[in-house]
Amino acid sequence: MSIGWARGLLDEALRPALRAIHADPGRSWRVEELARHSAMSRTVFAERFATVVGKPPLAYLTGWRMYAARRALRGEDVRVDELAMRLGYSTASAFSTAFRREVGESPRAYRTRFTGHEAVPAAG
Repeated sequence: MSIGWARGLLDEALRPALRAIHADPGRSWRVEELARHSAMSRTVFAERFATVVGKPPLAYLTGWRMYAARRALRGEDVRVDELAMRLGYSTASAFSTAFRREVGESPRAYRTRFTGHEAVPAAG
């Protein structure tokens, strides 16, 4: 992860919000909720987070989700639709769109490139 992430964990005020994101990346977080974890107003929290971490809180959340997705796709036997739900996306399509935007390729292509295996077949 970036230096901003490490700086955020060293910031006593931001640490509770970052821990919450890391513990439950699939939750539908709102900036107001994260600010409450850090005992700050929404505005002060958002400004401090962006300054210390280097990106706004929800952009960081998306990045963390994609980090978790890349790790899972490289090392787990998980279907894309299951991974999407675990990481807070309502559909595999929404997750795939976000993944492609962040990573530059589809989750299936990413998995194949790193593991040499096609996607895990759908259940049923």
